[in-house]
Amino acid sequence: MVVSVASVICDLNIVMGQSNSGVKTNDGILFPVGEGGFAHPSNGAGAGAMSIKFENDNSNIEWKYFAETWLAQTGRNAAFVQAGVSNTSLLKAAEAWSPAGSWELGIDSLYDAQAAKINAALATRTLSPAMKRGRIYVHWLQGERDAGSINGTTITADLYTAALDALVNQSMADYGASKFLLYKLGLNPANPPATGWPAIQAAQQAVADSNAGAEMVWDKAANGTTLVIDGNGEWVSGWGYRADNHYSDNARRALGIGAAKNLAILEGF
Repeated sequence: MVVSVASVICDLNIVMGQSNSGVKTNDGILFPVGEGGFAHPSNGAGAGAMSIKFENDNSNIEWKYFAETWLAQTGRNAAFVQAGVSNTSLLKAAEAWSPAGSWELGIDSLYDAQAAKINAALATRTLSPAMKRGRIYVHWLQGERDAGSINGTTITADLYTAALDALVNQSMADYGASKFLLYKLGLNPANPPATGWPAIQAAQQAVADSNAGAEMVWDKAANGTTLVIDGNGEWVSGWGYRADNHYSDNARRALGIGAAKNLAILEGF
């Protein structure tokens, strides 16, 4: 069934982080298509600008399932701004591991560059009645680069915690987000070194616990490499990787379904 978002509230999801966030180079506001597809807003001056279709290939499958589950759980549609960048760290000091730059505020320019892209999408959002009534969420899937380069001095869990806390506050202020959603760093034991992974996981949890704007919406990626899902694709145990630290398709599907259900509960739907 194709659902028109012209008459249904549509929430905007800003996706930031590394490659596991499903990065693409598309600009603008993106809408899932395909199985259980969605139509872009067909009313208002912004309809043409918001007609870009969301590519549901292996890099984006989690957001396809997030959108479908979000609609089923809440009766609301979901649109996306993809601002993630592969091979990036949060801390600038981890730049040897992050050839594409870092997200650290006031230290590197990546946040500002992606903010320009996000703000352009937010301006377009105001032209859609369905989207103006919706909420804004920021999703953060990141940490592999920092975990792999922890050195106990310039790259530590405490520094990551402080930088992530600042990122939450800045993003909430810049984008008017209802929540900054954290996805706890996954751990692939088959891909050493992994010594920094637990430290970054703990740092992410610390921010979720202490910052009122942050919520840990998914923490199942740290459960090993044998993923078990049920007949609906929902997470049962373990986790799955495709290569290195990239999540498998089934893991991405479970993440999308689970995160949407958890967010619906957090938001009281």
